[in-house]
Amino acid sequence: MDDLIGGEAASRLKEQLDLFAGTTGLPKEFNFELLLNDVTLYWNEATSSFRSKGKIGLGYIGGQPVNVYVDGYVEIQRRRSGDMFDIYLKANESVYYYFSFVSGNMMTYSGNRNYNTLIAGLKPNARKHPGSNSRKPYSYMLSTQDRMVRFIERMTGEGGNENDQINLDGLVK
Repeated sequence: MDDLIGGEAASRLKEQLDLFAGTTGLPKEFNFELLLNDVTLYWNEATSSFRSKGKIGLGYIGGQPVNVYVDGYVEIQRRRSGDMFDIYLKANESVYYYFSFVSGNMMTYSGNRNYNTLIAGLKPNARKHPGSNSRKPYSYMLSTQDRMVRFIERMTGEGGNENDQINLDGLVK
């Protein structure tokens, strides 16, 4: 924890956990948009990536505690050209979110049409993370549904149950 938020903030967080068996919120140093607090990763030699298996613990979205387990997949790759990751989170058949980060660009897609419309409707110069001054800057854009489907197929094709049905806004795998 010291590596993520610094020694002083980690100490305050540990103190809250010890005293109250919970926290009143995340320390201000830990101001990330999405916190996955329980993900089992394994090394996939064929793809040279870390991949998730099992349910994914979703801790925080923005500053709001969620603390639920959802279905989904995570894949993390390190390349000379830069780190890449894909995240697919599925609460139910119609509530799902996909994020793909590569080369300073975050692509996203959802079963929520309003979310997709909001992202697509932003002007390109407004598609930057508001905290880009304090972190490595990145821009975001709407992904294609096809990119998300290819990611899910890549993840389920490896030892996945071929009988699993994934309903993606009218698409069935």
